[in-house]
Amino acid sequence: MAYALGSKVIKRLCHEQNSLTWLKAKLSPVLFKPYEQDLYAWVDQHVTTHHVLPHVETLQAQFPDVAQLDVPEPSSYYVLQLEQQFYYDRINQANLASQMALKDDHEDHEAAVGFLRGAIRDITAQKYRMRILDVGKEAQALVIAAYVSQNSVEHVAAFGWPYLDLQSGGVMPGDVISFVGRPAVGKTWLTLWTALHNWTARKLNVLYVSMEMMTLPIAQRIAALYTKQNINQLKVAGYSNPTFKKFYAGLQAMQSESAKFYVVDGNLATNVEDLFALADMLECRVVMIDGAYLLRHRNVRLDRFTRAAENVELIKRSCTDLEMMAFCSWQFNREASKKQKKGKGEQGDLEDIGYSDAIGQISSIAVSLFQEDSVETLKHRKVQVMKGRNGEVGQFSIAWDFINMSFAQIDPPLTPTATPSGQDLLQWV
Repeated sequence: MAYALGSKVIKRLCHEQNSLTWLKAKLSPVLFKPYEQDLYAWVDQHVTTHHVLPHVETLQAQFPDVAQLDVPEPSSYYVLQLEQQFYYDRINQANLASQMALKDDHEDHEAAVGFLRGAIRDITAQKYRMRILDVGKEAQALVIAAYVSQNSVEHVAAFGWPYLDLQSGGVMPGDVISFVGRPAVGKTWLTLWTALHNWTARKLNVLYVSMEMMTLPIAQRIAALYTKQNINQLKVAGYSNPTFKKFYAGLQAMQSESAKFYVVDGNLATNVEDLFALADMLECRVVMIDGAYLLRHRNVRLDRFTRAAENVELIKRSCTDLEMMAFCSWQFNREASKKQKKGKGEQGDLEDIGYSDAIGQISSIAVSLFQEDSVETLKHRKVQVMKGRNGEVGQFSIAWDFINMSFAQIDPPLTPTATPSGQDLLQWV
């Protein structure tokens, strides 16, 4: 077991304890060496029977040789190496078999080519296995694993507004969520409210990337939201002594949060690949991108419209591959602004999102702030659901309270039977 890539894959997956990842990897006996076949079969049967991966201790008790394997990297690293090993071995086998066929009969080119075609067929099948679902054989296990993982706090994010959390069923790995609105309408506050909810209530590691603001003003907003102290007084150092003591005590309490919250200054030069590589390194499952339309692309020749379309596809692909969740803010185009200024109740829709139609098409859920500033919006604002996970639409109202720093849902009103919180929220979403 000097190299034992198959055994390393299995041990690492058992460390991660995510049966959904096991099923999505679509491992099969052909990927494993003969001495690893029993190990794979035993774990596969365990997942089939119990819908969870065995703990490492259980695995090592059954297969003691696994204990000596060091697996510090994520499972995707070892799966990739296992695939490369299979490709090499399969091509080598085909080469030897084709040469042997020609050695036996110099004119038997068809047999030699047949061995090579067989290798190509087997390699192609393994290369695309993760993208193809055999419904009859695989759907049941995949659906059950997703159902079980949905009830686990580390796999489900939320918005922090019960109306949207109940409607959507939570935010799952692979989801791209879009917040849309005109410039300076308050999109950053929405993303920060959701980011703090996932950090404090859901205990998820969060990476917050601001493409427009430096880290200090973002940190000030986070501090004001967390401590529920007025942001405007914070900016001008206007707290009274008692208020400052409360504020300072709140900041100290922030240090005891079990999850991590990182803020990154995008500085108008961040690209999607680097952003998600950083999130993966910091073990953040939730990625917030404020001002996603300003993300750069490695192809500097792309115009801003093509760049936005390419970037939202890259965000979706990264979320799917890394099992992350992305919340992005975008702007409405000029046509949406014209609609809203007519004063006839017209609102921006998916086709009014600026830069690219791909944003609305790829987003699992898209919400918007659409009201013009008025006396009414000084205390609360309406949030429009432009696209739900299953095509739902609707709207709800949130507080717009900068004194108590609250953007909580106020309409529909919360009732004891419809207000998920704490562990109850986990059951709802």
